[in-house]
Amino acid sequence: MEITPMKTNSINAENEKYAGLGKALLVWIVLGIALNGTSVQASDQVWKNSGTTSTNWSDTTNWTSGVVPGSADGAMFKTAVGTAGTSANPIIIDGASQSITTIKFDTAAGSYTIGTTSGNALYLTS
Repeated sequence: MEITPMKTNSINAENEKYAGLGKALLVWIVLGIALNGTSVQASDQVWKNSGTTSTNWSDTTNWTSGVVPGSADGAMFKTAVGTAGTSANPIIIDGASQSITTIKFDTAAGSYTIGTTSGNALYLTS
């Protein structure tokens, strides 16, 4: 009886090829699970009192970043009320209604008046 030796090199090469695919698949599964629970962090847009050019909420020059807070952002008021935001000169929700996630007032901010002249609303959403 003649015994034929097994070709272990070809079996090992085949196993290594599939092992590499398994590792790649595992990495994708782990990444998918890790990223599934994360969300994009919005940023707080900060109202600037010095140098405001208008009292309009939608005026980009009234925000320190030059960006009006959007539906995924918060609005923050850090400094004492300046020329815009007083009861005599309120910050106006102009254009259309606005949605933001949070509104924050630093302890130095004091009282602000935010209003509308045309029925537009400021919504807080989550």
